[in-house]
Amino acid sequence: MQRSYKLLLLAGVIATLAIHAWSLMRFPAVFVDEVWLLSRAWRFNQTGQTFGMLDAGVADRYPGYWTFLPWLGNALQGAALRFSEYPNLLPVRALSLAMGGLLLLAVFSIARRLGGAPAAWLAVALTAYSDPFWQSAHQARYDCMVAAICFSALALALLDETWPRWWLRVLCGLAVGLAIEIHAFAAIYAVPVAALYLQRYGWRIVREPGPWQVLAGALLGLAFYVAMHILPYPESYALLNKLYFGPSHVPPLVTLDPAVMLRSLIDTLDSILRFSLLQLPLLIGAAVWMLRYPTPERRRWLLMTGTLLLAFALLLHSHFDFYNIYVSPAFDIGVAMAVAWLWRQPLPRLSPRSRRLALAAVACLCIVNIVAQARLVTVDANRPLAIVQGRIAATVRPGDVMMGMQNYWLELYDHRYYTYEQLIYYRRVHPGSSVAEAMAAFKPDLFIVDGHISRFLNDGPARSDFFESLSLPRAEIKSFLDQNAVLVDTIQLDPTQDDTYGTVQIFRLRWPDRPAGRMLTGLK
Repeated sequence: MQRSYKLLLLAGVIATLAIHAWSLMRFPAVFVDEVWLLSRAWRFNQTGQTFGMLDAGVADRYPGYWTFLPWLGNALQGAALRFSEYPNLLPVRALSLAMGGLLLLAVFSIARRLGGAPAAWLAVALTAYSDPFWQSAHQARYDCMVAAICFSALALALLDETWPRWWLRVLCGLAVGLAIEIHAFAAIYAVPVAALYLQRYGWRIVREPGPWQVLAGALLGLAFYVAMHILPYPESYALLNKLYFGPSHVPPLVTLDPAVMLRSLIDTLDSILRFSLLQLPLLIGAAVWMLRYPTPERRRWLLMTGTLLLAFALLLHSHFDFYNIYVSPAFDIGVAMAVAWLWRQPLPRLSPRSRRLALAAVACLCIVNIVAQARLVTVDANRPLAIVQGRIAATVRPGDVMMGMQNYWLELYDHRYYTYEQLIYYRRVHPGSSVAEAMAAFKPDLFIVDGHISRFLNDGPARSDFFESLSLPRAEIKSFLDQNAVLVDTIQLDPTQDDTYGTVQIFRLRWPDRPAGRMLTGLK
């Protein structure tokens, strides 16, 4: 029986690896940030600087501009891309999947320590087939890196209780500190790590060496950030922060505005409903069970998950789907702990028949959740991009300067290519400047308008501060194109197979009589 159990587990691991590897480029659809980061990794391998073609246009007018963007994540993606002959998303997505494997190991370690081996295997299965994992482990973004590193830090914090080693404590803090260099949102994990140590030591925390060793590791990681990004060009660092982020990226807690914090809490709840609607009854049941039947291990899960969720709500300015991986594995661990306990030790008030029905209901919810996620990969989500890229390539002439959403750079990396967001950054540098002035600063030959860009064209208020910060005036864009461009192609995709590109219009611009835009000299 033991041998059959191990073989079943091995088959499950192999099947999970196979389906994720097979679907790596099928789901999700290529996201603009992936291509942006890919351009940085490609350029990093050529110059050693964390600055890609898609970053060029405005930021590269500042001294030391290449020191501003994250280095560690970019270096890892550059290593994955090292042997590619062209900017290829496959090896960089494969890196994210490998980091997903590290995340699953961390989930296994945490769940095993808190709930035993059966809970650990179930937590791994729930995480591996969850929507946040499909999204993050299949995207060439930094989120899966951050989650993998920081859940490993949480695993080390729990391991410290039974296997105390000073170097593991330093590594725990260092992991969080370095993860902040990869993505600032990693700072949320400092809260549950600190909470776990505070729960363990209480008021003795200032007298024990362990917490200070963790703090030393975290400060070492933060020192790396300061040395890489702030000290070389402090003025440029401050100006580029203002250029890229501005008020729309201020953490809700920092605003001290109750309305802003309440809105963020509501957005967090909305995110949870989106990625775990089928699992939500299990999650609520697990939390109630842990409160009703507390043990030291369950208290640790409640503390770890509660503080992580609170930090997620109050420190993240926006709650997009790709950020959900920061908290979802903690939920999966809690559900797995409750299910494993119910399997081994039924509630005393449940009859054997009621217990079997409860387990069957739980199993159905888990299976439906897994199947609902796995079926997403049955359709190639990136087929529409291939269609659009083929049509764009037919209109491009040698030496053309391009401007559009980032994704089309994948096939046009040998052309000068500006992302449309450079128009936004130009207007931040020169408040009051027109779209015509911004366009004249870059002089693209082809300007591509699609469904993605259309979401950011607004003449009225945008749906959120984030969208407001990336908006362009629709009327000005239309007027400029009517006067200075010729529509050379329109691509209409099937809306049942595409929710990204929509109607794609390719404009060729006329520049002979256009004045040059103002020089980009810095923020004013």
